[in-house]
Amino acid sequence: MHQDHNPVSQALTKTAIPGKAAGRVMRATALAAAMSLALPAFETALDAVPAAHAEKRTAKTKPKSAAARKRQIERALERARSRVIPSRATPARTPPPAAKTTATTPPDPARDGKPLTLKEKKSAVLNAPPELLKRIGRHVIVGYYAHYQLTPLLERGAIGGVFVTTRNARRRSKATLTKELASFRKMAADAGQKTFWLATDQEGGSVSRLSPPLPYQPSLRNLLRKTKPEAHDDAVKAYAAKQAKALADIGINLNFAPVADVNHNVRAPRDRHTRIRYRAISTDPEIVTKVVRAYCEELDKAGVYCTLKHFPGIGRIAADTHITSARLKTATDVLEKTDWVPFRAVMGTTPAFVMIGHPHLESVDASRPASTSPDVIQKLLRETWKFDGIVVTDDLAMGAIKRRYEGGMAKAALDAMNAGADLVLIGSDGDDVYDVIYTMMLAHEQGRLDDAKLVASEKRLLAAAARIKRDDPAPAHDEMPKTAASKTDTARQ
Repeated sequence: MHQDHNPVSQALTKTAIPGKAAGRVMRATALAAAMSLALPAFETALDAVPAAHAEKRTAKTKPKSAAARKRQIERALERARSRVIPSRATPARTPPPAAKTTATTPPDPARDGKPLTLKEKKSAVLNAPPELLKRIGRHVIVGYYAHYQLTPLLERGAIGGVFVTTRNARRRSKATLTKELASFRKMAADAGQKTFWLATDQEGGSVSRLSPPLPYQPSLRNLLRKTKPEAHDDAVKAYAAKQAKALADIGINLNFAPVADVNHNVRAPRDRHTRIRYRAISTDPEIVTKVVRAYCEELDKAGVYCTLKHFPGIGRIAADTHITSARLKTATDVLEKTDWVPFRAVMGTTPAFVMIGHPHLESVDASRPASTSPDVIQKLLRETWKFDGIVVTDDLAMGAIKRRYEGGMAKAALDAMNAGADLVLIGSDGDDVYDVIYTMMLAHEQGRLDDAKLVASEKRLLAAAARIKRDDPAPAHDEMPKTAASKTDTARQ
């Protein structure tokens, strides 16, 4: 005996529907069954339509692909099946009562097993207790595309600084940019944030994020190449003084320069962004030390902090951490006599910040990037070298972290703080910062953020900010300098 395997027919044998409804059901069932049987043959027929017939269609009617026609037939079949059992035959189910939550306390992933969406994390951050938000937020510097992105954070004192780069300065006058940065500083101060950094990446040469509107200057490497050795000191001081004044005039108080890496002329075909062999000052550690020290001293006179980058040194590395992870395999005793000489010497004689890069320093900690390693930051810099200045991470939006680090930027930021860093840099301009701040706040509440390190970092930040307290810069003339545009299209370096 033939057995009907049609699921619709089987369902009808178990459902009694009297009168006219039964007739409607039978007709719909027949239609559904017929379409189910006809579908393969119909698809074959459609695929065999001659090309000449397709050309006769009007220009207004686009020919449908075989896949599109198949989807159309399947939708028709689904509509037929849906009419087999009238909706009134299926009683409406009352949904279970929703769990009671508030905007200030979204579901904790530890309670319900489901991770929060970025939208929920953003809501949690913006509704967090103000003092907690300020305490966590002062350790975060974030990039932006448009000023309104920062307003909710600045009004709450929820960030410790803003990263200003090419996308913020492009086609804008000096006066306009100055006014915008002053508004950021005022909002942060009005919200009670006691430490606030307006940071940029103005090395000179290919990394001149604010030129224009600021005057373009060559890299320090090229400055030395075009200057006689006996005139190096004066040339570097004049160069740094000019740059420092330009930065201070628009309100910048932290510059991610100079490059303190020793140049080993490593050629890397896949290095699309770092290109350190064109940016590092010299192959001689002593020359690098003299130039870096003079540069930082001039910036300090203008109330602008310099930043020694990129510890533990990337001059020997071929991989580009903007894209992927990298490893520094050189032995520690070799690095101490070469690559680390400029860092250690200038750390001890100036108030320079230090930027920690993302390569794995294999001789110290092979399992973690330097930017998240307690062995590199706490043990080496803090304990062995006795460095009590500010440590800032390189951009956590770079591929070595965002793509390669387990837990991404948010986990890396938490690990960096626990490792002894003071500031984490989020150069991207989306809502990534909310994920970072939420993760750090939750870790603080759960005891996973080292409170002793947080207290020590707060003291360092307050001391650093107190050194450069000054009034807002005077209004700048609303004009663009007549200088050559710099090549600043690469990612943050």
